[in-house]
Amino acid sequence: MRLMVYSRDTLGERLPKLKEGRHGVRFLVIPVKDANPEAVRRLAPAVEGVVSDNLLVVGATAGSVANQLLTRCPDSCPTVSEATVDTVVNQALERLSGDQLRHVAILGPQVTLQRALQRQLAISDTAGESLELRPLEITSVHHAGGGLLPVLQAMNM
Repeated sequence: MRLMVYSRDTLGERLPKLKEGRHGVRFLVIPVKDANPEAVRRLAPAVEGVVSDNLLVVGATAGSVANQLLTRCPDSCPTVSEATVDTVVNQALERLSGDQLRHVAILGPQVTLQRALQRQLAISDTAGESLELRPLEITSVHHAGGGLLPVLQAMNM
């Protein structure tokens, strides 16, 4: 089973268009505050449509949300500790980079994902404080590879 994700924007696009071609890795960051069934139910329609090649889960609460969204967690769904998020993200970038576009969904605590996003985008601590990730909303970051910097495509879709 694969996690399916799309945005519900007014243009009917599933995810933002890619500026640097259809290759690299696109991270779909989904902060999880709690496993509130109503909030998860509101997110459920948005997790259909775009195939995610990997699903990373940070912590038990995010695991609970992943289990509510999916009938079973796929084999490529490791539960990682907050301390190893950056390492796992970097490994996903190395493993999935290539001539195809790959999607990696990451579910975890807001603060942990905010810090990881700040490091991925090379944003200072001061500027990073303005990155406000809302629970159970999707933020999209595209890593085209080839020495290009990652691009924050959308926040809190």
